[in-house]
Amino acid sequence: MVPYTTILVPLYILLGWIGLQNSLVGLGLVLAMFQLPFGLFMMRSSFEALQAGVVTSALPCVVVFLLLQRHYVRGFTSGALKG
Repeated sequence: MVPYTTILVPLYILLGWIGLQNSLVGLGLVLAMFQLPFGLFMMRSSFEALQAGVVTSALPCVVVFLLLQRHYVRGFTSGALKG
C-alpha cells in the first residue's frame, strides 16, 4: 500500500492545475478519496457488502474511462506510429 503522504504532493499539484485549490469542492474530493479505503475496510464483515462497496468505489473510474476512451486510444496510437 502506498503511504498517503506520497499521494499528497501530486494531488496538491493536480488540484492547482484544475483550479480547485482552496475550495470546498477540492476539499470534498480529497476527503472522499481518503475515506473510501476506510469505508471498504469497515465492510469486511460481510462478503456481499464488501463486493458492493468495491463496485461502488470503482464505478466513477469506469465512467471517467468510458468518457475519455477516445483520448486514450488516440494517445496510444499516436505513440505507436513513427515519424
